[in-house]
Amino acid sequence: MTKRYSAVVIGLVAIFALVAVAAAGCGTGSKLPSSAMAKVGKVVITVDQFNKRVADFQAQYAGQVPDKATDPAAYKDFQRSVLDYMVTYEMVKEQSTALKISVTDKEVQDQIDSILKNNFSGDQTKFDAALKAQNVTVDQLKASYRESLLLQKAYDEVTKTVTTVPDAEVSAYYDAHKTSYFTDETRNVRHILIAPVKPSTTSTTAGASTTTTAAATEADWAAALATAQKVRADLVGGADWTTEAAKYSDDAGSKAKGGDLGSVAKGVMVPEFETAVFSLKLNEISQPVKTQYGYHIIEVTAITPAKQSTLAEVKSDITTTLLNTKKGEAWLAWIAKMKKQIGVTLQTGMETTTTTTTGASTTVTSAGATTTAAGSATTSGVQTTQVTQPVSTETTAPVTTGTTASSTATTVSGATTTAAP
Repeated sequence: MTKRYSAVVIGLVAIFALVAVAAAGCGTGSKLPSSAMAKVGKVVITVDQFNKRVADFQAQYAGQVPDKATDPAAYKDFQRSVLDYMVTYEMVKEQSTALKISVTDKEVQDQIDSILKNNFSGDQTKFDAALKAQNVTVDQLKASYRESLLLQKAYDEVTKTVTTVPDAEVSAYYDAHKTSYFTDETRNVRHILIAPVKPSTTSTTAGASTTTTAAATEADWAAALATAQKVRADLVGGADWTTEAAKYSDDAGSKAKGGDLGSVAKGVMVPEFETAVFSLKLNEISQPVKTQYGYHIIEVTAITPAKQSTLAEVKSDITTTLLNTKKGEAWLAWIAKMKKQIGVTLQTGMETTTTTTTGASTTVTSAGATTTAAGSATTSGVQTTQVTQPVSTETTAPVTTGTTASSTATTVSGATTTAAP
């Protein structure tokens, strides 16, 4: 989901399987009555149960679920996502005895108590208000946690033997993604901007105003250059940057900070400014640099050289990436096996679409084909098991055991993998 609530956000979880694996063993519609959406072993997921779950998700994410009328294809994928989640959960329930897993009332209550304590400082009133705002009842939250905990335990049990990654695979991944572990040079910069024309404010209505800036004339630019040259001379002569910036700079964002812009990388600033920044020596004060905004006096206060991280430096991150990928593959294989063993039949039209997997990265092309993730995601505030929007490229899960700073994180089956950018 792209929208985030400012106070309380319900965590999203995709509990779906890669079609290339998990669709195996699924039958379709002709074997089901019109009142059923799916059959998992002997358990029938009815149309009424399915519709209620869809409605619950739509209520909790009002305005974020695809609109059925204007985007029917995306809405269909959303429905498939819901059904995939329900099917996966039923399979896990059916296999819970064989996996020797269960969830106690105390474990569920502990999760609720943790939210109340950590996100609401024990304030029950605020907690209740947050639930109401999200259209979630306490019973629904507990049910979601019960599902999440059982799915997480299933994932942990299924993947518990996946513990190592051969060094050769780590080295091969590093060689294939070496550019992902390269950090470009950055420079810490401060500047003073002298604009040729100052903004002017003209009142237009009672209680409102419009800010306009007149076009700069040649005389305006000449005056700005003269001021910039004076400021530079002051600085070269030992004047204080904080004092000069506060007095002269027209950059409202940095003038109160002595002109400090922090760390700057290439490709961020306008070309003239960037060229000057990456041409200056350390602590050198530039001549006035003209950009569309005016004249800048620039100083580079620190340089962090470009760096290629070595295999030794990133081995731990890569190992985590590949280990999580292997865990995800083991989980998906188990899902596919259970679908064959238990027998899963879906109503016609509810089959998932396609997805591709390449190396350690997972590309998802529809919500119905998203990789299975066990558990629920912690964001801020209330947390519950949910589904992602269709056409999602990443899923979220509670176990994120490490990512690489220079890569894009994709959570697969309760653990984080990384995909090279």
